[in-house]
Amino acid sequence: SEVERAVFSYITSNANVTITSIKNDPYFSKYSLSTIKRAVLFLTSNRIISADQSSEDRREMILTLQQ
Repeated sequence: SEVERAVFSYITSNANVTITSIKNDPYFSKYSLSTIKRAVLFLTSNRIISADQSSEDRREMILTLQQ
């Protein structure tokens, strides 16, 4: 979908991406937090991206391309 492509593109072009950083980006202002979370869940479940716990803030997951 459009949201999944946008989230994927954002992750590939930025470092230390979290769901919060995606939500705070002006481009994603038209999408709800649950829509962004759904797109991230789709990408992680299809092994396109991976989510690893942040060392600074244990509540945040750092999103990166799957190796």
